[in-house]
Amino acid sequence: MACFLPNERQSFSNFLRMGYIDSFRYLYPSKIKYSFFDIRDKSRKENKGWRLDYILCSQWLQTSIKEAEIHPDYWGSDHCPISLVIDVSSIDLEAFSKQ
Repeated sequence: MACFLPNERQSFSNFLRMGYIDSFRYLYPSKIKYSFFDIRDKSRKENKGWRLDYILCSQWLQTSIKEAEIHPDYWGSDHCPISLVIDVSSIDLEAFSKQ
């Protein structure tokens, strides 16, 4: 099954091990939401999908993450839009630029 093959899952896990933050999971560790639904059936209406779309952030931005959302109410594609709100005023740009 595409996107659930061991090498694909391992590849994504490598980003997390490198220190990247899954912004949605950071804010909502146990919330179940999907960003992809098969358009050939009623999977979106029945909320049976996959979470295939992510916004990963460096650890430097972790405390600046204010909102991360998956928007299943927007139709037009088998993927849902995702969004991220970051409070840039809390980022130490001098320290960030040295990374």
